[in-house]
Amino acid sequence: MHHKKIAAIAIIHIFTLVLILSFLNHQAINTAVNNCEQTDGNPLVKKDFLAFNWTFHCEK
Repeated sequence: MHHKKIAAIAIIHIFTLVLILSFLNHQAINTAVNNCEQTDGNPLVKKDFLAFNWTFHCEK
């Protein structure tokens, strides 16, 4: 029983970490897009579902 509790806590921590990292990546992407648009650029973003892999380019 003790091992199941530790495993459950570890899974919850990993899931929480993934959500936090995804949120921070989305925030970074949004900041880059907003900065590009403020300089009259056209933001081009490619990202996967959780935004762990993403590329950004600001065309002027």
